Amino acid sequence: DQKVSYTVEYYLEGSSAPTDTEILSAKKGTTVSARVKTYVGYCLNTQNSVKSITLDGSNIVLKLYYDVDANGDSVPDKYQKKVTFTVLNGKWNDGTKADKIVYVTLTLSGKCSTSGSGALSSPAVDSKPDRDFKAGSWSTTVPASVSGNAEAAYTYSYAFNPFKTVTVAFLT
Repeated sequence: DQKVSYTVEYYLEGSSAPTDTEILSAKKGTTVSARVKTYVGYCLNTQNSVKSITLDGSNIVLKLYYDVDANGDSVPDKYQKKVTFTVLNGKWNDGTKADKIVYVTLTLSGKCSTSGSGALSSPAVDSKPDRDFKAGSWSTTVPASVSGNAEAAYTYSYAFNPFKTVTVAFLT
């Protein structure tokens, strides 16, 4: 039962040197797995990391790459597009007025990709105008899918309603 050593290296996006290194050993022929660590503001990039391998006696290095994940959703930010929806002169159909922010994961051939695209759907809007306003429109048509990781913003504006309903009551 020959033991062989192997190395696990942990890299944070933007760094060419490992942030952490572990030197471990196991029996030759054993399949070993690297321990996934947690780094605040980062998530494991499962597409670029080698997490397990069968030890064959040669110099084995497992490399785990962690990419920036500022929004904490466990998807590297470089594979996402931030989209902000804003409503003017009224509210979203759910009764809220605050901007709605979504992160669209970009994929190509079923894998996360910086050159991929992702489905986008706008929040429900048009039934809660402010007083003197009516259903309106988007400043730009919201596409069914988006690509590229540059942030995007879409604004829905309720239209001014020049015709007001006035109720007249005659008092006798």
